[in-house]
Amino acid sequence: MAEDSLFGSSIASYRRPPTQKEYLDSLFHAAYRREVIQKVGGFNEDLGRTEDNEFHYRIRKAGYKLCCCPDIISYQHSRNNLKDMIRQKYSNGKWIGLTLSVCPGCLLYFHFAPFLFLTALIFCGILAALGFPILLYTLLLLYGMFDLVNAVGCCTMKNIQPQFALLPVIFPILHISYGVGTAVGLLLIPHWKKKLKSSNAQSRIEKVKRKIAKNTIKDKK
Repeated sequence: MAEDSLFGSSIASYRRPPTQKEYLDSLFHAAYRREVIQKVGGFNEDLGRTEDNEFHYRIRKAGYKLCCCPDIISYQHSRNNLKDMIRQKYSNGKWIGLTLSVCPGCLLYFHFAPFLFLTALIFCGILAALGFPILLYTLLLLYGMFDLVNAVGCCTMKNIQPQFALLPVIFPILHISYGVGTAVGLLLIPHWKKKLKSSNAQSRIEKVKRKIAKNTIKDKK
């Protein structure tokens, strides 16, 4: 239920059930025409969780559009337990931090919301320890309001289950896990960039793009 909630996952457009065909910046469970993959070069295998974000970014830059159609039905299986979901959120956040160093254009503001929340929480906590608790109280009050409102909203989406009472606790755990992951990813950028020098994933992408461009020129001639 936490994963189904926009507050627990993200506010990306593709997470809202479409009522009509529309074009979006990104999708999950997408299908691609072969010509698109050939032109933009395929997935960047250096990226562990953000390869679709970066791939869709290149698709948009190449002039293609991503269409979300309500006639297409797909299913997503969420993690079975809280431990696995925390691990997933941490990893997602970590790759957001790392990806910022190679393709910041494929990331949007909401990808950094948990990191900003974590940063604000730490900053306000330090001020509270120094004798200025008002900002911490305000932050906790605002977050608590969103937390409770979205927890109640989840109860209106599906049949209420007893474990739904844990949602106000689960939401901040997931957000903080994601934020910690992003912080770790940002700190690991220098080390990760060194590892990228020995990778040939990006060179393979560029090689495919040059090959397709060369063949296209020949066809036109």
